[in-house]
Amino acid sequence: MCELLLDKAVTPNYYSVNKYELFIKDKELSKQFFYITRDEYGNSTKKKLDLEKQNRQVLSDEEVIKIAEYYKKISEYYNREVTFEFGIENSKIYIINVKEVV
Repeated sequence: MCELLLDKAVTPNYYSVNKYELFIKDKELSKQFFYITRDEYGNSTKKKLDLEKQNRQVLSDEEVIKIAEYYKKISEYYNREVTFEFGIENSKIYIINVKEVV
């Protein structure tokens, strides 16, 4: 997925969350034309989204808040600002990579 962002193949949705009180302050949704999933062999595959799904919010508000909670815990653990990559599979959030903000 990171490659898609770096190649600008997708425009990610934007969520601004108050990191102290953990509420969504603002969000901007971008039209999405495809999604990444796994095939029957476990390989990543790109699939086209149906028209009615292209303008929908990708993450639920609950998932956004949960990711913000992870951000807060990880930042507190490292005692510094961080960025991280995550993935969601079967409603479970996985932290893939954490980097210090330089």
